[in-house]
This record gives sequence, structure tokens and C-alpha cells, in this order.
Amino acid sequence: MNLRSLAVWSTAILLLCAVTSKSHAQITPYSQDFEGMGLMDAMALETDGWLVFGNVWDDMGVYQYGYGPFVAPNSTADNMAEGFRFSLLAENEGGAPQGTQQLVTLNDYNNGSHVNDMNWEIEANVFREWVIDAADVGSTWEFQFDAALRDLAAPTTANAFIKTLDPNAGYATTNLISEDMSSIGGWATYSLTIDITNDLVGQILQIGFANTVITQGNGDPADPSGILYDNIIFDIGSATPNVMPYSQDFESLGLMDAMALENDGWLVFGNVWDDMGVYQFGYGPFAAPNSTADNMTEGFRFSLLTENEGDAGQGTQQLVVFNDYNNGSHVNDPNWEIESLVFREWVINSADVGSTWEFKFDAANRDLASPTIASAFIKTLDPNNGFAASNLIEEDMSSITGWSSYSMTITIDSSLIGHILQIGFSNTVITQGNGDPADPSGILYDNISFDAPGPSIVTPASFSVGPGDYVSGGIAELSENDTMDLTCQRRNADVQSRITLQVEATSPAAMPTSLEFTLKGSVFARSTVTQTLELFDYDTMAWEQVDMRNASRFGDSTVTVTPVGDLSRFVEPGTNRIEAQVRFNSLSNRQRFRSNTDQMTWTIE
Repeated sequence: MNLRSLAVWSTAILLLCAVTSKSHAQITPYSQDFEGMGLMDAMALETDGWLVFGNVWDDMGVYQYGYGPFVAPNSTADNMAEGFRFSLLAENEGGAPQGTQQLVTLNDYNNGSHVNDMNWEIEANVFREWVIDAADVGSTWEFQFDAALRDLAAPTTANAFIKTLDPNAGYATTNLISEDMSSIGGWATYSLTIDITNDLVGQILQIGFANTVITQGNGDPADPSGILYDNIIFDIGSATPNVMPYSQDFESLGLMDAMALENDGWLVFGNVWDDMGVYQFGYGPFAAPNSTADNMTEGFRFSLLTENEGDAGQGTQQLVVFNDYNNGSHVNDPNWEIESLVFREWVINSADVGSTWEFKFDAANRDLASPTIASAFIKTLDPNNGFAASNLIEEDMSSITGWSSYSMTITIDSSLIGHILQIGFSNTVITQGNGDPADPSGILYDNISFDAPGPSIVTPASFSVGPGDYVSGGIAELSENDTMDLTCQRRNADVQSRITLQVEATSPAAMPTSLEFTLKGSVFARSTVTQTLELFDYDTMAWEQVDMRNASRFGDSTVTVTPVGDLSRFVEPGTNRIEAQVRFNSLSNRQRFRSNTDQMTWTIE
């Protein structure tokens, strides 16, 4: 499709979108290999939901008219006669992967301009469409198909496309992702992808094929224009994560560069409440300023870069976050609250689901004084619910003093697809309203990182013994590989000579991407004792055996198990509790023995 046709497509499509009654509400997967369609069934493509639309420009490139949408025909006349238009089914024009039947898209040779108008352009579109729903936001869709040249010849052009059209803006094209088919040869596979974002809700999504011919206008139709297609699939694709790692120590940012924070992706937003706690207004988001006036003048607002206010670990430059002293309520409205936010953000998509992110930073009090408060946060906002906070994870910064390190984490689940994820800092002041700005509110930040956390070593929070008898040791002995043991024994010689040691802890991730459990220890026994290691499965509410072997009777041995599958089954929903136990069973009835356990720990990421 040439640039001229792109420019007017939004105009021509107005009729298409206004009339179409077969658009699907919410995007649904689609696949078609054309094998089950009647080769000579005139309604075969219509029944499968395909539509057509035509656009026409004169020899000066002026748009003349559009027509459609109509149901897609299966043109049965395989020649350039009057009935040869838009689309048809063909047979035996593919290789083995294409089976017996294929789709052909071509121009509309039923259009009179082919024979009456010299050098006019006729664009023919064959497509399927859906209306994007809020439930689609965050998903990534892939349009995959096989294609081969049938008989198209230059100057005719062809392409495959994904496009979105905004019915609230005159059906303007808001996305056009295309693949040129004009110069293809034999059969090959192609694919296009699109990410569905919140701004596309209510818009029309189309997948399909187009070609454009230059008319001969001499009483004969133009040159052949056919492209063959097969094995069409439109489905959730392999999305690229939107949430990306970020790190910043502020050393390379220009200290006096007013756009330094803006160029690094930082934003600001302000919220204002009156003296009765009634919300008055919000403003932003705006690019974060690097306020160069280090005093409470009109230009001292939200954020700035400073130097030489850190310890050795903070290097030369630091970030200062404070209130917006450019807000007139500071001097005009006593006892109002002004909240300033400085943050970075991402839109969560389907590929982000299941990931855990850690927000780490150093912080110190610069000049903040009560009653001003400050916090660091991770939050998610739902754009389909008035940007209500769907998560708010905070660390209070109001009472900090010297430099220290802080961290917080969030795990992204499917309910957050399409939500906005923010990391950042806020503070809230009570205005004086006496012609002077409020008290200083600055907090210093440095060494910011936002990334997937590394593996966490999780040590037991509690333990229990039974059957068997506790002898000595405790949590400290189980937490380190240090030759210090938690000891249990079986004193009573009964038919079931066994010891069970159970431990509990809290997982740092609700949906771990990796999980290992390590057991180190030995038994003191005259004969063989089996050692069975189990993790508790909260899906089945039962213990799952992950290892079984003979316990070492000749010094400590270490066993590390790595379960596979959905590891969230080992994490209790809502609490993140995890449980493990080791069972020692004597193969000799009534044997007295002792277990010495040096380490029982999880490694979770």
C-alpha cells in the first residue's frame, strides 16, 4: 500500500466501521487452513467472518470514493472477468504444509475504473475484525500466515497488515503494522505482532491483506494481482515484557542540566487537599524538573540533583525529592495538604505476569521536619477504574536520619495486566498559607535499582519434632552450614522407629521462578535408616516427596533438590508460608537412633 492510500484509509474506513455488524467484541483467537471450506461455495469466506472494502484514487492521487464493507466473496471464475473480485479459494497451489486449499486475495476487477479510467489506483482489502475490550489490555497478539506469489506483477503492490482504527476520531488509523508482499516468491511463513494498550479500548482491530493496482483504462482489466495465503493463525503471541530493569546512581547526569531527570524518564504529579481533607485537584504528570535553585523560591519544585551530600557509598551526586513550592497553596491556603510524587512507570503486559521485582535504594534525611511526611513506594494503578491504586507498597521515610539502604518487592499477577506500575518517592506537607512556603521537606536518594531480585536464602522461622524426641539445637543450627546441629533421637524402641523434623518459613515470592531445598545432616545408628524429604503442596494439601535415600551414618551429607513444574504449589496463597519435612525411618524395628541436622534452607527466586 503506498503512502497516499495510507493517508486516506482512515477516511475511507469510516463507512466500513460505521456499517460493519460482524465485528467481534473482545479479541478471540482465530485459525484457518481453508481445508474445510467448500471450494465452490460462494459463501465460504463470508461464513468464516471475512470482509472486503475498496478505495479508489484518481490519476492525480485525489481520493474519489470507498465502498464496503461487504462480505468477502469466493469468486469462482478463475479469470479476470466481471466476477473476479477481492478473494477466492484455490486448490493445489501450495506445498505439503499448505494442504489442498488456499486463499487468494486480489484486486476488485468488478470495479469499472479498471476499464474506464487510466492510471487510477484501486485498493482492495480483505480482512477480519474485532472491537478491543478492556479485558484485552496487556495482551500481545501475533498474526502468522504462510504466503506465496501467485501472479502479482509490478506496479501492483500487496501487503499483509494488523491495524487499529479509532471510531471516536473519525476512524483514524492508530496502528498500522504491515509486511510487504509485493516481491515475495515461493511459500514462506510471516508474522506480525501488536500489543494491546489501554488507549486502544473501544477501537477496531483488523487483520488482513491488501493490494493496490494502477488501472489501464483501455477496456481491459489491469495486470494480475493475486497473492496466495494459508495457515492463518491469530492468537496470543510471545509478548516482550514491558516492565524493564532500571538503575541509576546519578553520577553521569548533568548537575545543572534542567532536563537531566526528564531525559532519564522521571515524572512528577501533585495532589492537593483542603483544610477539611477534601480533595481539590491533581496536576500532572509532567517531566521531572532538576530545580537548580537550592532554596524555597518559585523554582524549587519536586526534584533536583545535588552533590557531595552522600557518604562514600553514594558517590558525588544524589537525587533530592521534596514538595512543590511552586504550588500557590503554599502561601495562600493555610493547613492544606500538598502531596508531590516523583516516579518512573511502566504499563504491565501479559509477558510480565509471574515476575517479581525489587526496588532498592539508599536514602537519608536532608532537611525534612515534622509534620511533613515522606515515603518510597511501589504502586500499581488501574486505568479502567479511575486510576485507583491496585497495589501500594510503601516504606516510611519521614523519620530516617543518616544514609541507609532500603528495599521492597512486588510480584505481578494476571489481574495487573494493563495496569500502570510505578516506583518512586512522595512527600506531603501542611501548608502555612502566610505568604511563605512550608517547612523544608527534602529527602536524599541514591543507588536506585529496580530489577528481578536475586535468589533469596530462606531459613526456617519455626520447627517441630514428632514422632521422635527433641534433644538440642534450634533455628540457628538449621540456618547455617556450620557443623552445629539440631539433634533429635528415638529413645523408645517401638515397632515404628522413626523421627520427623518439620520446618516452616515465609517465601519472598508468591510465584517462584526457581526453588531449591537443601538438607545437610547425618544419623547415628547401628543399621540403615532411610531419609525422606518432602515439601508441602498447597494445591493438593498433601506432602510431596522430592527425595528419598539412605541417611549418611558416616558424617554429614548434603542433599539439594530442585522441583519442577508450577512452583507456586509449594507457597500458601495469601501468606506465602512454605513447609518442608524430613522423615527418618529405621529399617530395623525397635532400633534406637539419633538424627543430627545441620541445615534445612530454601533458595527461592
